[in-house]
Amino acid sequence: MNEKEKKLAEYRMKQSEEALRSGKTLLDTGDYRGAINRFYYSAFYAVQALLLLKGKAARTHSGNLHLFREEYIRTGIFPPETNQTLTRLFEERLEGDYGFPDEPDRQEADQARKNCEEFTGRAKLIFEKNYWRLEKKP
Repeated sequence: MNEKEKKLAEYRMKQSEEALRSGKTLLDTGDYRGAINRFYYSAFYAVQALLLLKGKAARTHSGNLHLFREEYIRTGIFPPETNQTLTRLFEERLEGDYGFPDEPDRQEADQARKNCEEFTGRAKLIFEKNYWRLEKKP
């Protein structure tokens, strides 16, 4: 991994943390659609950061999620239920951004927050552990 890729991976993890904070703020103000969007992007940026540590990337959201399944779920680094968590966040974001104009409620947004926090918390630990290993290499 070159220096540019390392910086991009760091930046994606920072974006993940910022999106989570933004989502919580939107949740508190009652903007549930916006909150779900930010929670999805928090998870998505974490996915991108972890993939960059393995030298992987895709051009699309679904492509990145597919690579993540291959590199992190099928290998046992993340538990199988992570796939359902990410799929649900992805579908909720798509529905909110492009779907039928039903407004999500507080319960749906709260569940998205919980799913996001669980995923990104684990992602951050794995990122830091593996990033540290990169730093130790000559």
